[in-house]
Amino acid sequence: EALREKKNTLAFLHNKKASALDGLIDFYEKCRLAKHEAKNYYYQLDKVELKKKSNYLQLLKDAIDKLDMKAEHTQSANIRYYLQLLKIDYYQQLKKYKLAEQAVHELFRVLDNPSVFVKIRFAYASLLLSDIQLMQGQFANAAVTAYEASNDFYPNRANCSLALENQFYAC
Repeated sequence: EALREKKNTLAFLHNKKASALDGLIDFYEKCRLAKHEAKNYYYQLDKVELKKKSNYLQLLKDAIDKLDMKAEHTQSANIRYYLQLLKIDYYQQLKKYKLAEQAVHELFRVLDNPSVFVKIRFAYASLLLSDIQLMQGQFANAAVTAYEASNDFYPNRANCSLALENQFYAC
């Protein structure tokens, strides 16, 4: 919207079209739509009833492939955030925990970007990592990671309870 206003102002003040901004406006509009698409994929595929369907892995893989292309095209940290969450789920479903762990570490790198960093997201990534560490039998690491996650969640909320549960299982 800000670029459109700038374009219209330039056109009005200088009595000419500010067509140089058209490409930029189109690009950012595509980025905005791609971000919403990424978010929708994540929230649609995160539904429990969908995870029980036999084609869930294929749906997940298709979403990952589409978001991979969009992330490459837009270089959007927001899209990469949702992409990594889907990859983590995909690898966990396949019981490929090393790949899931790599995806979590990539998620931490994405969260280094201030445009996506939120303390709760960081804590959630830590919770995911503790889940994976539990599945790999890394109980000491899982306990520490879950403890760190629980400190960043709001008390008495579901994710805090899950972090406490992971601490329990790790000990």
